[in-house]
Amino acid sequence: MTAVAQRVHLAWVTLEDFSGHALILRGHALSAETIAKVAAEEHITRPKTVEVFWNEHPRVKWCERIDGFGCDENGDWHRHWSAVKPNANESTHFTVMWEADR
Repeated sequence: MTAVAQRVHLAWVTLEDFSGHALILRGHALSAETIAKVAAEEHITRPKTVEVFWNEHPRVKWCERIDGFGCDENGDWHRHWSAVKPNANESTHFTVMWEADR
């Protein structure tokens, strides 16, 4: 999926080298033009991206039932992603984008 990225969500993410608010885009191998366009729309001057394999849970109310921990929005309808093993299923391909100097 290299044509156009769909902005999925702005969310708090925790990765190996970053923790904070980031954009979650659907797809891997996004073009430089797509990255630049999304970054400009979101006022990100120095975008950093990483490709991840996540399962999307688009409508969750009690997230503690997914991972045993929950989050600040536990009890309200919201969205979650959980890591899965690398695979060819495009529904698990996401790109996370954030400001590089954070």
